[in-house]
Amino acid sequence: MSSVLNRPAVRTLDAISPAPERLLLLTLDALIAQLQRARDGLAAARPEVTLPALARSRQALGELLAGIDTRQGGELAHRLTSFYVFVLSEVEVVRRDGGAARLERNLTMLRALRDAFARTPRAAPRIHLS
Repeated sequence: MSSVLNRPAVRTLDAISPAPERLLLLTLDALIAQLQRARDGLAAARPEVTLPALARSRQALGELLAGIDTRQGGELAHRLTSFYVFVLSEVEVVRRDGGAARLERNLTMLRALRDAFARTPRAAPRIHLS
């Protein structure tokens, strides 16, 4: 069966695509940045800043949830799912009721998680050359 994919192009994409670990860190960084923006918008009473930042935070959390493989990830995957769902519910409470302090508590937990992932040893990058 022949592939419709151009093999050199596939090799190039594999080589330049970030590893899953890097994508995780980038998504967590984006989430943290958006929650900080929302917190600052709340503190300044600027809903035009807060509401879009909360919407982007929900989007980042959706991406994090979609990236979890609960079949292969075991207990850690289930705990991460629960944590991300919790943060998602917190974002909804903030959208509805406000609460910069609530956002700050979640930011503290997310920063700790991000730092733990950044310190985790990674396997060698996988580049498929066949």
